Amino acid sequence: MIENYNFDKLRQIKYISEINIIKKGIKILEKSIFDIRSNIILGITEKQLKAKIEYIFKKNGADETSFETIVLFNKKTAFPHGHSENQKLKKGNVVLIDMGTKLNGYCTDLTRMFCIGTNAKFFSTYEKLLDIQINAIKSVNVNNNPSKIENNIIKKLEENNIDKEYYLHSTGHGVGINIHELPFVSYKNKNNFQENEIITIEPGIYFYNKFGIRIEDMILVKKNKSINLTKNIPKDLNFIKV
Repeated sequence: MIENYNFDKLRQIKYISEINIIKKGIKILEKSIFDIRSNIILGITEKQLKAKIEYIFKKNGADETSFETIVLFNKKTAFPHGHSENQKLKKGNVVLIDMGTKLNGYCTDLTRMFCIGTNAKFFSTYEKLLDIQINAIKSVNVNNNPSKIENNIIKKLEENNIDKEYYLHSTGHGVGINIHELPFVSYKNKNNFQENEIITIEPGIYFYNKFGIRIEDMILVKKNKSINLTKNIPKDLNFIKV
């Protein structure tokens, strides 16, 4: 009977038509990222930057945002799902932006980080996590599973002297009509990836009262490889000159 049908599993594997809509949503992110970066200026508040981002998305063709945009400065970046407030951006601050567009009913999801001026500790830790994230993306295919991906990330963090206690959420999730769909990329999920799933890989580490780092991309699963759908949105824009 239809009431017993698992629609979550039905949405897990995407049709080509769905993948193409999501790719169009990602094009809006690509088009928007440099406008967003140009608005990251001293004195702007989290709320102001959030409003500008949402305006830029709609100006560039999005129907709406796929979730409430997260803009956090400095120590607040240590809270994975903090709320944007009236905190002003200062020299040396780090910036976390978790954002997504919605187009024709389908979501996108992306996190990028920036730094105003220089912050040596942030930069060295960011580079470590970026390397781990890139290698995790490369290991996504139908012969691997989320559990192995996440456990390997934690192993690599510990090899870089970053304790797993700072890894506060799972590695990723499916994206489609909803911003969070199957499969969940977690050590709990030992089912292999399936071709044409679209997932996020978003390892995050959070140092209370210091800063947090999350780097998130959208990945299309293929038989023997992964395709990073958001690869054209730079991850090396972390320093903004002031």
